Amino acid sequence: MNESQELQNPQEQLERYHQYKKRFYDQTKKKSVFVNVMSRKTPHSTKVPCGRWREVVDDETEYKMNHPRRGRLLIINNHFKGDEKLKREGTVVDEENLKKVFVNCLGFNEEDITSLHDLTCEQILIAVDQEAEKNYTDHACVIVVVMTHGKEDLLMGEDEFENHVTVDDISEPFQFNETLLGKPKIFIFQACRGSGSMKPCEITLETDANYFGILEMSQNRVPAYPDFLFAFSTPQSFISWQDEVEGSWFIQSLCSAITSVAVGQKKEIMEILTMANRRLSELHSDADDEEPYGYYQVASIESTLLKELYFENRSQAGSSGGDSPAIVDIAPLNLEDLMQL
Repeated sequence: MNESQELQNPQEQLERYHQYKKRFYDQTKKKSVFVNVMSRKTPHSTKVPCGRWREVVDDETEYKMNHPRRGRLLIINNHFKGDEKLKREGTVVDEENLKKVFVNCLGFNEEDITSLHDLTCEQILIAVDQEAEKNYTDHACVIVVVMTHGKEDLLMGEDEFENHVTVDDISEPFQFNETLLGKPKIFIFQACRGSGSMKPCEITLETDANYFGILEMSQNRVPAYPDFLFAFSTPQSFISWQDEVEGSWFIQSLCSAITSVAVGQKKEIMEILTMANRRLSELHSDADDEEPYGYYQVASIESTLLKELYFENRSQAGSSGGDSPAIVDIAPLNLEDLMQL
C-alpha cells in the first residue's frame, strides 16, 4: 500500500483489517510449520527423528545495518487522559526521550518515525497492519514501541475493558513482509504484565495496570518467527512503574543505556538491553504501608534473533556519548491523523 493512499472511513479500515487477518491466517496455515504444530493436540511424546544440520545459505554472523536508511520506528502511546485514575502523564516524557535517542544517537530519519496517540484496540490493529505492509527495502530494521496499560500479554486500548490486543497481534503481521525477511524486528512494550510488586524508592509513582484487579517458502526453510526481539518493561505477573515527571523506569533506563555508548562506537543490542536492565534494577522507590520492602523492577527480554545486531551512536562529533542530546521535535499524529496513514 502506497503511503499516500487514504482509506475512506474508519469502517473501511476495520473491514480491511478483518480481511487482512483472514489472509494472514490463511498464509500461516500454508507457510508456518510452527502454527500447524501448535494447533495439534499435545502429543504423548516429544521424541522426533535424529536432528541433522541443514545447509545454510546465509553464513553472516551480523545483521547488515548499512542500508540507505537506519529503520522505521512506530510509537503507539496511550495517555488515558479522560480518567484521573488511569492517565499516564509520564508517558509524554518517554516519547520525547525515545525520539531523541533514535534520531540523534541511532541515526533514524525523522520522516521514518510515526507517533500515534490514544488509540482504541481496533485502531492499534489497523495501525500495525498498515506499518507491516510498508516497503522496507531501504531500511535495516523496524522497531515498534507500545506504551499503554496492560496485564500479562494483554495490551489495552483507549476503549479500556471492552477489548484488548495481544503481543502476537502486534508482532505477527510483520512475519510475511518480504522486504523484512532476514531483518531485525524489535518490539518494546512499556506496560504492566500483572499486579505483583517486586520485593528486594521519593517520587510520585503510577502503575500501568492500576485497574486490572477485575480483568481477566523456499527449499532453504527456517523456523517460524526468526529475527524477532521482544523487550518487555517487566516480567509476566509484575507491575511496571512510572514517574509522572521523569517517565517510566524502563524507558528512562533504555534511553540512558543507548546514550551511554560512546560517539562513533557501536554496541550489540543485547549488551544495550542488559545495560538498560542493570540500570533499571538500580532504580527503587521507598517503602510504604503497601510495600514494606519498597518498589523494584527489572525488564524481560525474549529473542529469536539469528545474528548479532549492532547499533552505532551517530551523535554529532563533539558531544559526549553520555550526554543527552537535544530533543528533536517530531509532531505526533492524533486520532484523526490515523485515518490518513
